[in-house]
Amino acid sequence: MDQLTIDTVPFSFVPGVRCVEFVVRIDEQAGAVHVDPANA
Repeated sequence: MDQLTIDTVPFSFVPGVRCVEFVVRIDEQAGAVHVDPANA
């Protein structure tokens, strides 16, 4: 899979959780954006 970028983004708006990090992967070939929990 040819990926344009991979980044880890902290989100603090999740109720009951102070800070949750997600890995954001943008797949240029498929034109898709994947958001996965960083701890998964």
